[in-house]
Parts: sequence; C-alpha cells; structure tokens
Amino acid sequence: MSRIAPWQLLLAAATLPLTLQKSIAIDFGAEYLTSWSGCECGGDSLSYTDNQIRMLRDKLQSQGHTKRFVYANANTWAADVTEDTDFGGIDYLFGDDVDLFAFSGHGSAPDDSAGNQTFRVPFCKASGAPSCRFDAANARLGESSGHYATPNGGTSRYSIWLTCYSVHTEPIEQWAQTMRQGHDYVMGYRGTSADSYTTDEVPRDWARKAMRSSDPWRFKKAWLWAIEDCWIDDTGAFVANGSDRDHAIDRRNRYPRTWSGPHTANWYWYAWSWHEG
Repeated sequence: MSRIAPWQLLLAAATLPLTLQKSIAIDFGAEYLTSWSGCECGGDSLSYTDNQIRMLRDKLQSQGHTKRFVYANANTWAADVTEDTDFGGIDYLFGDDVDLFAFSGHGSAPDDSAGNQTFRVPFCKASGAPSCRFDAANARLGESSGHYATPNGGTSRYSIWLTCYSVHTEPIEQWAQTMRQGHDYVMGYRGTSADSYTTDEVPRDWARKAMRSSDPWRFKKAWLWAIEDCWIDDTGAFVANGSDRDHAIDRRNRYPRTWSGPHTANWYWYAWSWHEG
C-alpha cells in the first residue's frame, strides 16, 4: 500500500456533486500495524488490528463519512500524529487534518522523566518525528490559535486508540497537552486490550451507534456498549475536557458527533470514566 497525501484526495472530492458533499458528516483517517518487520520500532505481531480498522472504515463509509487515508505496517509514521511546531511532526497533513483519527496496534503507559504517566505507541517509522515511538506529550490536536497553530492549525476532534493503556490510570497526565485546545474526546483502554477475534468488531460497533445519521448515541454510551464481550473482559475508557469541572463531566457523559468542534479555548478541566466489558 503506497501513501497518498490527503490533499490529493481532496482534489477528487471537489468533483463530487454538491448535494453529496453536504451529506458527508465527517472525514476520518486510520492506521494499524500487524507486523513491525523492517521497521525502525519493534513489536510483537498482532492478528486482528487490520480487522478492527477495516471494519471501522467500512462502517463509516457505509454511513456516508469520508475516508481520507488508511495506512498499514511500513506506511505508519509517528510523524502523522506528532505536532509539527516544535516537535518535528507532520500532523497537519494527516492525524490533525481529519475529524476522527483511529489507530490499532501496541501501546504503553510509562512514566516520563518527571514521573508523569504518558502514552506511547511504536509506529513503524519516525519520518521526521523525534522517534518512531509516538509520545502523546508531543501531540497537539485540533489547535486553531496560539503557538501551536502557527504555521499550521489542526481540525482533529476525537480519536480512538485501540491499544493497551491508551486511557489508563492517569488520563490527564497522558492527554492534557494533546487535548488542551481543540481535541474533544479520546477513547481507548484502561489496562490491556485483547488481540482477539471476539473484539475486532469494537470500533465498528462504536461507529454503528455513535456515527449514524439518525439518532446517534452519545460517545460514552456507544463506547461502553461496543467494548462489551462475553469472552474478553477489556476495560474501555474515555476522557473529555471542558471549561470547568461540571462542563468537563457533561461533555464526558453527553458528547455526540452532532456537537460542533474542535473547541477553540484552552481548557484545563478533564473528566474520564472506565468500564470493564
């Protein structure tokens, strides 16, 4: 699979009938790894990450949403979700240029040098980022003004990290810098998540309820419903932010795809929840 820049897809989309373009609710991008063979980073092989992303892609497209990119294995770059200003990434072309970004692979939640929990992912290549291992501390998503919006702002609203430890025991420490101005909602897992044929449908099931055009579910309800499984007890988790405590809690509980975003102010209040499936 070769990489095609999103602006090339936009040229094609510009030729669509106006009525069709207006009916498309969001655009999305996704990446996954099944193998780190020949990569700058390493990781144990995975069996169902491709299923997760393909099923999510197919469901979103069937609902009228627009795929901007899906990259796999050697074509996954840490730079795609790393901030371009100060951190050497190219997020403004990829992860920060879509409403929804989804990733399926490995994840970890180590402490940084200051003792704060972060979130790290082994992509295949760095491609300009400091490392092939993405660190959420180097991400700024959805920013529309201020230091990190110059020279390139972002439009990312929400993300799904289908990995272990992606919304772990200290989600504020993991995601506050990424979400402070712009990014509205992060969904993932507290603790480990299974690479299993019984859970590969999780992101598809979330989209089935949360991204449909008629009566969409709140993200919280859809994510907790999607991670339920008779055989695997994964713990689904999510984090949102707001202008104060009550606002953050309200957005955590009631955020739907129909709300506008990303938010344009600097928000310092966060609320999260988790639930074992």
